[in-house]
Amino acid sequence: MLEAAAEVITAHGYAAMTTNTVARRAGVSIGSLYQYFPNRAAILVCLLERHIREMQPVVAKGLEELADPDRPFEDALRESLLRFVAAHDHHGPRLQQVLSEEVPHPPSIQRLRQKLEAGYVSQVAGILRGRGELRLAQAEVAAQIVVVVVEAVTVWLAHGAPRSTDRRAYADEVARMLGAYLRAGARE
Repeated sequence: MLEAAAEVITAHGYAAMTTNTVARRAGVSIGSLYQYFPNRAAILVCLLERHIREMQPVVAKGLEELADPDRPFEDALRESLLRFVAAHDHHGPRLQQVLSEEVPHPPSIQRLRQKLEAGYVSQVAGILRGRGELRLAQAEVAAQIVVVVVEAVTVWLAHGAPRSTDRRAYADEVARMLGAYLRAGARE
C-alpha cells in the first residue's frame, strides 16, 4: 500500500493521493487499507518515516567515512554528499520532492527530524574535534553549518536542480568550500 501511495504521489502529486486512489492502485479494498491506515495523513507519515529510516544507514556510512583519519575530509564529504543525493533518487526524485515540499510534516515527524539532526550535529562536532587538521574553537557551530549546508545542497541536487546538472561538480565545490571554511577556523 505504501508503494501504491508513492506511485500515486509520483504520478499525480500530493493532492491526488487519497485513501481511495491508494486502495485502487494497490488492488485492495478501502476497508483493507483502513485496517492499516486510518486516514491519508497516516499513509504520509509512514512514507516520511520510511524515507528517514532509509537515509539513516546512508548518513551513518558518511559519518563513518568523515571520522576516518586516513581519509581526506573533503574526499569523504564529497562522496557522502553524492551518496545522499543518490539515496534521494531511490524512489524517484518526484516522490522525494513532494514529500519534502508539498506534504505537511506532522509534529511527530518534525520532532524525529530535529532529534536526528541534533544527533548528526553532535557526531559531526565530535568528528571535527577528532580531526587534527580541523581543531575548531566552536566545533558545534561548525558542525551545525556542515549539516545544514550538506542537507540543503542534497535536497537541491536531488529535487530542484535540472537533471542535466553535474552533481559531482557541485559536490566537489561544496566539499572544497566546507573544507576551506573548516581549515580557516582552525586554531593555531
